[in-house]
Amino acid sequence: MHFRLLTWLASALLLLIFATITALVWRDRERELQVHLNQDASRLQTAFDVAVGNLEQQMLALASLLAADPEVQRLFDRGRAAVEAEGGGAGGKGAEQARAALLARVKPQWHYMQTRFGVRQLQFHLGPGVLSFLRVHAPERYGDRMDGLRHIIEDTNRDRQPRAGFETGRVQSGVRGVVPIETVNADGTTRHIGALETGTSFNTQLGLLDRQLGAGFAVLLKPEHVESSVWREYREGQRQKGGCDCYLEASSRPELKDWLTHASLPAYHDQPVSWLMPFQNSVLHITRLPLRDYLGARDATRPPVGSVLIWRDVGSLVQRHRQAQVALAGEALFGYAVAQILLLWLLRDTQRRWKLQVQQKAAALNESEARFQMLLMGLGEGVYGVNMKGQATFINPAALRMLGISGEAVLGRDQHLLFHHHHADGRDYPHADCPIALTLADGRPRHEEEEWFWHQDGGGFPVSLTVTPVLKNGVRVGAVVVFQDISERQAHAHQMRRLATTDSLTGVNNRRHFLHQLEQELARHQRYGEAAALLMLDLDHFKQVNDEFGHAAGDSVLKAFTASAQAILRRSDHLGRLGGEEFAILLPDTDAEGARELAERLRQMIDDTPVETAAGMIHYSVSIGIALFTRADGNADALLARADHALYRAKHGGRNRVEMETDASE
Repeated sequence: MHFRLLTWLASALLLLIFATITALVWRDRERELQVHLNQDASRLQTAFDVAVGNLEQQMLALASLLAADPEVQRLFDRGRAAVEAEGGGAGGKGAEQARAALLARVKPQWHYMQTRFGVRQLQFHLGPGVLSFLRVHAPERYGDRMDGLRHIIEDTNRDRQPRAGFETGRVQSGVRGVVPIETVNADGTTRHIGALETGTSFNTQLGLLDRQLGAGFAVLLKPEHVESSVWREYREGQRQKGGCDCYLEASSRPELKDWLTHASLPAYHDQPVSWLMPFQNSVLHITRLPLRDYLGARDATRPPVGSVLIWRDVGSLVQRHRQAQVALAGEALFGYAVAQILLLWLLRDTQRRWKLQVQQKAAALNESEARFQMLLMGLGEGVYGVNMKGQATFINPAALRMLGISGEAVLGRDQHLLFHHHHADGRDYPHADCPIALTLADGRPRHEEEEWFWHQDGGGFPVSLTVTPVLKNGVRVGAVVVFQDISERQAHAHQMRRLATTDSLTGVNNRRHFLHQLEQELARHQRYGEAAALLMLDLDHFKQVNDEFGHAAGDSVLKAFTASAQAILRRSDHLGRLGGEEFAILLPDTDAEGARELAERLRQMIDDTPVETAAGMIHYSVSIGIALFTRADGNADALLARADHALYRAKHGGRNRVEMETDASE
């Protein structure tokens, strides 16, 4: 009787032990799966944040490039003056004419930005506050005020500082870059006109993230946020019903619309949430994160305006997990059955199985870490981590490739001393000023658009970098640095500036850029009274050259003329093509004698230097008119008129000669 009771007690004890062990391992595996899913979601969220930051900087760069165009500044200022004179709002006929001229000016750049960078919004706003002057993407809508709605533009018009962020307007939502537009007064001071805004949707970046990381991304907006801002005709049919009462702003995969129509998403209360959802014989891991707009990024107490949805197929991972759980249950039952026969063997076998479970858990963790490392190493951006001493703890192949260095040479070494030690101009870069060191010190994430990294061979390249602190159990243990080589982006911006300021045939200043230089020199003369001269030049009988030898030969003559002129000009002088065969030369710090001497020398050189073309040798000459800067010149047009009058006398005096305007007075 006692033996039977002892047997039952032993069996019950064994059953309790096995049930407890099985439950613990089961829970550990569930926790392990959840940890892996959370790490994956965190990595995808970081990639999304980095991509949005890059998109904001791209919008700022495009807006700054367009705002730097003097003709855009002039036309926008003309529109501002017309609106003020015509009672505000949409203005009247003068504002309408200025708006049409500005639209015609920016249309080529607008089409280029659309096709090359996916820009879908371009808008000019007058301050103070926000008064829409021109929507290039919807030119029929203008003159409305958006005070209290477009806060990013209000702030830019108030303090004249560029800004970027996500915001919803009257037509659509998007990532915006807003910069102030200013113009130069005659006395050299600047005057604020308004703000220029470029914007784009998340679609392009979400598609890129999808292709790089193999995960779906979507941006959902709350109905009350969209309907309080966007005009009705621009949001008709966009609201999603069913599982999510929201507006679908952007998505990298079409399958999301089916979910939003037929599936029911879990309750969401502006807090991060994730779940597993069966989908087409597989399982998706879905994460939903709060999305904050420009105001929400500045004030964390404001409610989010929507959410970011991220999903990835984890069917194989979940299947392996379930199979492991089934195997665990079978092993526990088998062990219990064997234990009923051989209790001592069961004890030894339990110890062995426990060790096996620990080994399996460690192997699974190693496999999870290996998958994370594989995803990290496949990113196109450079990524490396540092400990609290600034020493590199890991680095991916993209970073090694950009730095031209091996992993052995980086790991364990101070990254600042290794490749971040000097500025681009060669000045020492104090360790205390490094954004990475600052983040290690205060725990605040940082983004720097223009830093400089150095190759191991001594060369360098510009980078855009983001520093994010790494916490472990709430304690700061290091940081992760993500950087991109922006050499190509800077070269592209330089090329666009060059195309905007030079004549495509001769390579000299075009009319618009030359007139800008003339206005600056005239302002300097009005302030300091230093001598300066303007030469107007016209190639004699150039129409006959084109008629007799053809336009190709005429182009050769124009190129030869500019080469001859540049050969005798100083570095401080400016040569510009005003149109056709008409040129102008700006001579700072030059009096009447110096201007006439240079003009005669250039005229003689042209007369003595025929041009050899495919159509034959061409002799040509040039007539030159000179006007000296005077304090009586109120603007560049007056100075150009006097120089043109002198040129007229030279041409009507027999051509191939130099005349100086003598009627101007100080």
